[in-house]
Amino acid sequence: METDFLDLPNNFRQDVFEKILKAVNRHESVTLVAPPGMGKTLTMQLLVKRLVNCLYIDLNSLWEKNIPTDKPLTIILDHAENFSDQLYFKSVRESGRDKINFVFAVSGSILPTGPLDPVIMENIIYLEPLNTRDARIFLEKCEQLFRGKLTSKQKQEIFILSGGVPRLIKRLVKLFIDGLDPTTDLKFQNDLGEINKFYGRTATTDETVGKIQFKDTLSKQEYLLAKLLIENKDKMVTREAMIEAVWQSKMYDVNEHALDQMLHRLRKKLATATPKCNLISFRGRGCKLEII
Repeated sequence: METDFLDLPNNFRQDVFEKILKAVNRHESVTLVAPPGMGKTLTMQLLVKRLVNCLYIDLNSLWEKNIPTDKPLTIILDHAENFSDQLYFKSVRESGRDKINFVFAVSGSILPTGPLDPVIMENIIYLEPLNTRDARIFLEKCEQLFRGKLTSKQKQEIFILSGGVPRLIKRLVKLFIDGLDPTTDLKFQNDLGEINKFYGRTATTDETVGKIQFKDTLSKQEYLLAKLLIENKDKMVTREAMIEAVWQSKMYDVNEHALDQMLHRLRKKLATATPKCNLISFRGRGCKLEII
């Protein structure tokens, strides 16, 4: 449990919680996909404080099959990449009918598959690095935890080196307070390598795909989708091709709503990219990228 950080302010990760709560209030389920070190478990524990009727289950720990189904309940399943008992949770959902929904928290980019596939794919949210405000809040909390004080210059360097990744911020604060060099710290370098491996490329503040430079960080799936559209610029790319490129799966295996959500996020990030781009949708068929 991330007990040291459970007293973070209520507006911490507000952007993420708004997306989750919007779906929960519609009685829909959510899958939160998180790269390594992005603070997935902490986010789920903070979510518990925001929900009235919820049950938190860590699938890496022992848990009992006695979930009530006679009242509204949001079931938070942490470490859902280790989901091995979907039949039980499917029976819980069916028994609770419209009273039960789920928040699945997954580490990595591979979603669990099985009887709950339609539920898992209802709403997919990618846990991004902390924004500037949240990164500052998290850094100050780390200062308290390690009982040290950083200079403004050190804080700025941490923001740059970490890219807003909570695990990297925490490690860098400890290193700077102890007067150690991050470039020679094996743990920091290993964590950084693991995150870069997840994205399949070198992580930077500005990302370039083809000849397009993005100001915002792209998730692994967004990167794959952008790469496909850019390689086929001025041509319509079918929805089937996009799904296969992003999820390495056939169209019938993936809820199309997940693709629509990803296209929506990518369109927003293209709006601030250089050069300017226009993503044109062909209803029910596909999309075409035009570079203006």
